Amino acid sequence: MESDDLALIEERLKSLREIMDAHFESLEKALGLQAKEYERRLNELNGEQSRLREERGRFLPRELYDSFISDTNKWRDNVNTFIAGSSGQTQGFDKAWATIIAVVSSFITAVVTWLTVKR
Repeated sequence: MESDDLALIEERLKSLREIMDAHFESLEKALGLQAKEYERRLNELNGEQSRLREERGRFLPRELYDSFISDTNKWRDNVNTFIAGSSGQTQGFDKAWATIIAVVSSFITAVVTWLTVKR
């Protein structure tokens, strides 16, 4: 009986080894698949990092934008002030020219009238 028990134990050990070998092979295969998946995800993340870096280059930093807007508003206010002043000056020049033309035409009329009366 001892040899039958020994044969049975050896048979069970052999089947356990086969089961363990199959288990280790499946674990090894799973680890290989997991490593490939991790590599694929890392490559995607590296590509995403490059894309984000490119996209970030298309935008202005907030401080630069705010500074530009502030400078533009100051420039616009200066232009508006200048235009308002120029408009007043233009109106003043227009009135001065109208006055000069009126005085000159009155003078010419007076001279012509005087010359006509004197003849």
